Amino acid sequence: MTKQPLGSVLLLSDFAGSLIDCDAIRTMKECAVVDKPYIKKSALIGAETFPPHFYDELKAFAGRELPMLRTRSDALNWLVTASWDRTPTHAAKTAERQQAWHELIH
Repeated sequence: MTKQPLGSVLLLSDFAGSLIDCDAIRTMKECAVVDKPYIKKSALIGAETFPPHFYDELKAFAGRELPMLRTRSDALNWLVTASWDRTPTHAAKTAERQQAWHELIH
């Protein structure tokens, strides 16, 4: 990740079927700190079974929004949609990106 431009990475973390313990959370927190300058947006799927305090700790260390989404498709759509920019040009670009993601995953 550190070879990517700062603020450019869209990160999707899929924890479906994972068993998360204190060691895993510690490692994720360490990565969140190191990777933070490179992350533009991130999303989690399969994290519904995280104990609430694990999720809260991870969010605090990441220092960014970490939405837990239900499906890969939902997460990809969220990542490529910039909610803060609603200009017509941006809307067209977002629609193109969403169509590209849709074609990629189907």
